[in-house]
Amino acid sequence: MWVPYKSVVEELMPNAQVVADRFHVIKQVNEELD
Repeated sequence: MWVPYKSVVEELMPNAQVVADRFHVIKQVNEELD
């Protein structure tokens, strides 16, 4: 997850659970492998 985005979410919504969905995880892995 984009670090600045995650930091803002954690600051503004401290009780929120941050999750990464499978689609975006696989997409990022594929981009890194290319």
